[in-house]
Amino acid sequence: MPKLTLQGGMRLEIPNREEIRHDVASVMDERERVRARGFKPIRIALPGPSPAGQTLYVPGPESGYVWNLKLISVQLATNGTCLVYITSSAPSTSAVPLRLIANLNIATTSNYVTTYSSSQVLLMPDEGIYLNASQNLNAVFLAAAEVPAEMVFKAYD
Repeated sequence: MPKLTLQGGMRLEIPNREEIRHDVASVMDERERVRARGFKPIRIALPGPSPAGQTLYVPGPESGYVWNLKLISVQLATNGTCLVYITSSAPSTSAVPLRLIANLNIATTSNYVTTYSSSQVLLMPDEGIYLNASQNLNAVFLAAAEVPAEMVFKAYD
């Protein structure tokens, strides 16, 4: 740190450019560490229901956490459709959930993938995904970002 003498004889130390850069970089690194704390990538790969079935409930975040859903991939036994809902549990027989988030309907393949942009689908504590397909479900894959509920702003990435 260079030393300067001010008028009147007072000595003053002024940080040089390198010292300032080092201090600013340290503060920014700590800010990034704090921002990343609590963020957890979630990947869930499941086989279809056993015995083979056309519906499946996938539990979401535990109480106190929020998921920012990024991707749902579904593999059916043959061509068909699959409706994807947000629910609190598997609905009763013949009931139709209200919160539809995807209608996977392609006649040329039995594999479906749908992605969501940032914060488009947030799963709150004790919510999950319910899949209702026209054919048996062979496999399901979900990708999400989990954060503590009080830090939900961190899921908006």
